[in-house]
Amino acid sequence: MLAQYSPLSARWYPAGERSLAFAAALTTLIPTENISGSVLAGSYGIEIGLIMDASQRKNQLVIGTSDQLDGQAVAYVLGGAPLIGEEVFTAGAYLEGEPGSLRVPLTIDALRWVVIAVMLIGLLVTLGD
Repeated sequence: MLAQYSPLSARWYPAGERSLAFAAALTTLIPTENISGSVLAGSYGIEIGLIMDASQRKNQLVIGTSDQLDGQAVAYVLGGAPLIGEEVFTAGAYLEGEPGSLRVPLTIDALRWVVIAVMLIGLLVTLGD
């Protein structure tokens, strides 16, 4: 998949304060542009649904995430691959597919389980007294 990627075909459309107008403009651009997918990451509200719907009508891959709860909910429902939580920061591991790029997500998961184990041990010690 990455072998087919051309940096010259990438487009960046920064969202402004008028995000609904921005989303409406993108819905007209997506059908005319020759792209294979969209990555929507930022501060989107429910308007992310307009962009994702336009992409899905062209059978394009859509990956979406937002720092707003309503935007994240829409991205989760409409997207084939929503990014939630720390997945936003480890997106490189998803795209590269190399064993070395998986170190960060695996380390985060290992540390998460260590914290959970410490909390459970503390709970058992407290309940045992």
